[in-house]
Amino acid sequence: MEALDKASKSTVIGLKIFFVAAAAGVIVLAKTSHSWRPLGINPADSCITDLGQSYTTTMNIIVQQYVHFGKVLQLLSSLMVDFVTIYSMTMFATTANSARLVYSLVLFYGIRALIQVN
Repeated sequence: MEALDKASKSTVIGLKIFFVAAAAGVIVLAKTSHSWRPLGINPADSCITDLGQSYTTTMNIIVQQYVHFGKVLQLLSSLMVDFVTIYSMTMFATTANSARLVYSLVLFYGIRALIQVN
């Protein structure tokens, strides 16, 4: 019964987070979409700025100017993913009870090999 109560509480929390995110999405859509004009919301009154884009603009310029730097960043991020995968496989080999993780990793790397051709 206690496990059911914990599951119920986590489900309720998940639903609350979903509804808050959905409401935020509707508000953002209402402020940016021209189709909401009949509701009395003028999109020209409020402008949404992407702070993430503003913060990474200089990094994007550097990567565009120095192509080799961008390739090194891509290589390093790919190596990090590989190391995490190797660690996961090692942990699986020492502690897991099923082969589900192995199947998912084979599927992941198979799709990755098809996508990352160059």
